[in-house]
Amino acid sequence: YVIDLMVVDTAGRLPRWIARSFQPLQNGVLQSYAVMMAGGIGLIAILVIFIPEIIRMLNSVGGG
Repeated sequence: YVIDLMVVDTAGRLPRWIARSFQPLQNGVLQSYAVMMAGGIGLIAILVIFIPEIIRMLNSVGGG
């Protein structure tokens, strides 16, 4: 019972929970899709710019 409830049911419900969290983003308004795409591009650009700093920080924390 515990394994069924904790593992099986949770594994079955996890995709539904994830989909419901993204459901408000799919509203059919083209402008909001464009804003989300621009935000994603901006996030990727920020990551690309700061990757050397992130790597240096991780190396200093890891002792490498």
